[in-house]
Amino acid sequence: MKKSRFSEEQIAFASRQVGGGASVREVCRKMRVTGILNGVRLGFSRPGKPTDNGLIKVFNGWLRAECLNENWFLSLIDAKEKVESLRRHYNADRPLSALGSLAPEEFDASSGQARMAG
Repeated sequence: MKKSRFSEEQIAFASRQVGGGASVREVCRKMRVTGILNGVRLGFSRPGKPTDNGLIKVFNGWLRAECLNENWFLSLIDAKEKVESLRRHYNADRPLSALGSLAPEEFDASSGQARMAG
């Protein structure tokens, strides 16, 4: 049997989208046709090629290290609340070296005061 260039996850996703039961070739062909009709260009990353999807791999690693490995989730609502809390911290409260070791909100406040004084 010829080895597919798609990962099992991609094949499972494609099978669910088309309705299942078709060969990998048929599923991918139908997805391309469906994508073209809807103006969507399909681009699968190659399994084992981190350069194809480097930013996503870095983000997934960070999310796993900072959130998923550190917390127990009691429910889906609990998971959403904890991930949202981490997102707010990451985007607003975390000090950044590019901003002189200030959090983005502190930087905005200090640059706003500098504009008012100047």
